[in-house]
Amino acid sequence: MNAWKVSTVVLGAFIVVTVAVLVALYSITERYINDMFQQGCHGASHTSIPSNFTSGPLTLQDTMTWCTHAKSLGCRTVAPHDGVHVMPERLGFVLQKRTERLVCFRGSFSTTELLLDMHARQTPALGGHVHSGYYSIYSRVRPFLAPYLVGATHVALVGHSLGGALAVLTAADVLHDSHATVDVVAVGARKVGDTRFTERLTHNLKNSTKSSLRNVINVTYFIPLTPAGAFGNYAHAGTLYLYYAELGNWTRNHALRTYRQLAEQTPAARIDAASHDFTAS
Repeated sequence: MNAWKVSTVVLGAFIVVTVAVLVALYSITERYINDMFQQGCHGASHTSIPSNFTSGPLTLQDTMTWCTHAKSLGCRTVAPHDGVHVMPERLGFVLQKRTERLVCFRGSFSTTELLLDMHARQTPALGGHVHSGYYSIYSRVRPFLAPYLVGATHVALVGHSLGGALAVLTAADVLHDSHATVDVVAVGARKVGDTRFTERLTHNLKNSTKSSLRNVINVTYFIPLTPAGAFGNYAHAGTLYLYYAELGNWTRNHALRTYRQLAEQTPAARIDAASHDFTAS
């Protein structure tokens, strides 16, 4: 009996210590991840976003500028400004000009969003199967976007990382439910859906005059080349704009400022995603 009591006490102590260690590790990891995501967040608590945008196809340089504005929403509120409609959870913003729209999404900015980034099992949606974590986030912002997209004839969609994935999902939704054209630029985004989703999106892009989808990828960072393997049959859509820039670590390789520099200084290799299967090895 005494030995049993001792064993019970030891086991209880082990469980308590294990839980304490796990909580400490989670706290440290969360702090590190949040610091990594929130680089450049020091200083002012407000940001200013212009309410006007240029009509016509987005240049890559313009895309990086809008993505930078969206990124600032991760840690700053928007100074009061007519015409800038901020999404729930500050996931991005919408601008309107007559029948045109510009929709900008930010990248991940919390541990919770990172965990959803990693939830790559597929769920049925939008004519195929899509990344369940991204679709979960998109489902939260979709009701907000719907009224702004009603009556639109052209929708420009941009985003970096998570934001790029949300831009692709929104484009698939717009092309399925309306006659609007889309101009999508996804920067450093992972694959969003399976081949059925991608084929349907590609078909709708071709049938929609002046619609386009550009996936801008630095191939030295493996994330845009995933998910793959056990998570399902994933594929990119549109045209791949490929860069090769090795800056010493994954964070710098994936940083929005790196993509901005590449867009300003280096021509990208352009490849039709439908004819290639880019996968992280």
